[in-house]
Amino acid sequence: MSRPLADPLYERLLDAFPATRPYTRADWDDDAMPAPVAHFLGQLMRHYSRREARRLRRARTKWVDYDHPKMEAAVRTFFEAVEDYTRVPPDEWEDTLRRATHHVTAHLVQPVHELTDFVYARRQSELRLPEVLWRMSFFGPYGYLREAVQAFAQKRDLDVLGPERFERFLGSIDERITADYDADRWLRLLGPLFATARRATGREEVPVSLLRAFFAEKGRDDVDRRLQAHAEEGHGSVAPRMLRRLIEETTAATPTDASAAGPDPAEFTPPPPAPSGNADDEIWGVAGAARPEGSDEPPSTDEDGDVPLWQQFQQGRTDGGASTAEPGAETSSGDGGGQRQEPLWARYRHDRDERLSDAVADETSAGGAPAGDSPDGEQAAPSSRSESSTTNRDGDLEALERDVLGSVTASHRSVYIQQLFGGDETNYRQVLRRLSRADSWSEASQLIASDIFRAHKVNIYSDAAVHFTNAVEARFRE
Repeated sequence: MSRPLADPLYERLLDAFPATRPYTRADWDDDAMPAPVAHFLGQLMRHYSRREARRLRRARTKWVDYDHPKMEAAVRTFFEAVEDYTRVPPDEWEDTLRRATHHVTAHLVQPVHELTDFVYARRQSELRLPEVLWRMSFFGPYGYLREAVQAFAQKRDLDVLGPERFERFLGSIDERITADYDADRWLRLLGPLFATARRATGREEVPVSLLRAFFAEKGRDDVDRRLQAHAEEGHGSVAPRMLRRLIEETTAATPTDASAAGPDPAEFTPPPPAPSGNADDEIWGVAGAARPEGSDEPPSTDEDGDVPLWQQFQQGRTDGGASTAEPGAETSSGDGGGQRQEPLWARYRHDRDERLSDAVADETSAGGAPAGDSPDGEQAAPSSRSESSTTNRDGDLEALERDVLGSVTASHRSVYIQQLFGGDETNYRQVLRRLSRADSWSEASQLIASDIFRAHKVNIYSDAAVHFTNAVEARFRE
């Protein structure tokens, strides 16, 4: 994905740092090496110095008293020197530089995907938390992701973390942290990517395909679509000023569209389903209620002009006819005539930390443990798989379904779990718990949009999505 940037960056850096001699950290301490690449190479050097130290420690024998104070001091000095003088041999430099540039550019574009691949090396086994954090530290930008993993693990008292749970949590955190970013904050976040692009090509422009991947991973399909339209107009790359304009156009259009969309969705009564030959008709009983993905038909309305639920989610509406606040919109407080009471940078940091804290708290709530994990992070005891416990869990789930969705048949549940929750029954149960605590349709619709549609990349026009949201909405209509 990132090769349009990684390949030219590698070629330029190889010209600046030819494989004619060994390289140490001191060789890229200036601006000659892009900061994200220099950071990655620095961590790689520490990795090799630690590996060398472990190898030397394993060579110790009982013939030498390594515990003597003089020996301890000498050994400590020696290992410090090993770290200071670690170097990349000339015959390893080209491959090392190529791997560094490709890993770094991939992380700048799709941090969640690249971190998962890099940390777990495409293995499915769990890793101890220190190893996870150490591997994440190879990447400098987007440090809030590492902070979030550390905070999450501390709250749950976790010693190990598996790849699926890791990726799911990172994706959730990344979307929540950036959910209300305006153009200025997006451009600050993208600063390292544009700077790296300038070093790679001589132009501060990023290929549209990479920016689309960046925004798509964060669930910003609106910006992704605007970038696609920009590419279809014949533009292959985007500079910061142009990206600012595209983002501002996108965020400005969303409230306008939403304000014209109709009344409060809590008062919306969906039209009766039209007949259809869909294979799921017998299961859902909502044939024709969903608008096919990619359909060119204009958005439909009922006879009173209300907008269907799928369109409300597409427009990002979560509070009826009121416009969703534009990302980054300023709020006033106190008696200062609308003046902010703290610097803008402080409010951004406070908001980010608050969102991170809230997101970690959500993940560590009573229902937050994945399948097979007990609430304290340890493997459930064998008795939890007994027939009695299974019956209790099934009964609890049925009670949740009655509370949130009305009555649910086994076939409904199966399709919900497979099509809306990626086959994860535990996550299905967790989201139902959150929905059961929602006080309004506005709050419930936000949960559905963030915890189902975005989290699992669900087609919001599918029969399963429409049927689920209609069932939840019915609770509040009643």
